[in-house]
Formats: sequence, structure tokens, C-alpha cells
Amino acid sequence: MISVLLIDDDPELLEIISLEIGNDGDFAIQTCNSPENALKLALAQKFDSIVCDFVMPGMDGCSLLHLLRSRGCTAQHILYSGKDLDDEIKDSLTHSVDVYLQRQGKPAAEFRKLKEIIRTASIPRR
Repeated sequence: MISVLLIDDDPELLEIISLEIGNDGDFAIQTCNSPENALKLALAQKFDSIVCDFVMPGMDGCSLLHLLRSRGCTAQHILYSGKDLDDEIKDSLTHSVDVYLQRQGKPAAEFRKLKEIIRTASIPRR
């Protein structure tokens, strides 16, 4: 079972992603709707992958993932967001984000890709 932490401040989107990712039984999904709570959870438990939105109140996704990495979190860090790939995200890709997947309004294809990314990268981490 691949353990995944999903982080997004939009509860409806968080539920949709959780249901879509968890529907095939390969993933143990936990969700969190605030960066502060996600930080505590990710440092207290071991996850294979952390999937995080960029735009959230209090702390953006890149900052959260950077903080987790600096505190020793070895999970695969995936930024899954509608935000365009800009310099801030490009910089994070070299320091704290392993994969950036942009939401482009094609959820079925995006969820397939997200599951593939999680599954492929998490196998050696177990």
C-alpha cells in the first residue's frame, strides 16, 4: 500500500482527488486542508508521497514542501496546482518539489497521470 498525504485548502477538491486517487486500492490516502496541520501530520507520520496545492492561506505549497524537506521529510513531493509554471515553482523544482503537475481542466487524464507518478516514484522509497 502506498501512503499518500493530499493537501489542499478546498475541501471539495480535496475530496474529489482523494476519491479518484484512492479508487483502485493501491493507495492509503490521508487528507489535510491546511498547511499548518499538514506540516504536523507529515512530520509525525511517514508518507511515500505528498501531493500539495500551491495556493493556500498562510503558506503556499512550495514553502510547505521546502519546509518539510528541510526537516528531513523523504516523501516524494508533488505540486499539483492550477498555478502556471513560474520562476518560483521552477526554483522549487530544484530544491523541494520532485514533480509539478498542472491542473488544466482535464481531471480524468490528470488523475491517471498523478497515480502513475505516485506509483512509479514510490516503489523504490518503500
